Amino acid sequence: MDVTIRKAQVRDIPDIIKMNNVMNEEGPSTFEHMKESLENNQSEIVFVAVHNGTAIGLICGQLHPSICYANSTQCEVMELFVREDYRRIGIATKLIKRLELEFQKYNPQEIYLQTGKKNVNAQKFYENNGYTVRERIVYLKNKNS
Repeated sequence: MDVTIRKAQVRDIPDIIKMNNVMNEEGPSTFEHMKESLENNQSEIVFVAVHNGTAIGLICGQLHPSICYANSTQCEVMELFVREDYRRIGIATKLIKRLELEFQKYNPQEIYLQTGKKNVNAQKFYENNGYTVRERIVYLKNKNS
């Protein structure tokens, strides 16, 4: 199957919205927001997997420069998604490897990500791609708190 991995473009936004709605159950993003982010957000990197002109997978990474890390930037995988009808043929691996290659430009000490406790398939995927589990406690503060 001929699948191309490339940086996301404005023309991909309708496909990205469809994937975001599956990932995030009618995600809170709009075409305008995504366009603004793709064109102007220097701390976000988005790649898509494209087959026959349609984006069928995506990966989003965030760069977190910090005063505490002079020679490196913390890098985070924020989202990884492949349409269900294209899964288990290596597209997610191609996407994560492409993002990791891009992250190398920022000399990260580590690449981190979070996934759900119950998302066993994602956990296996990340472990198969060299990620290890670290014990951390994540605190979240709700805007209504």
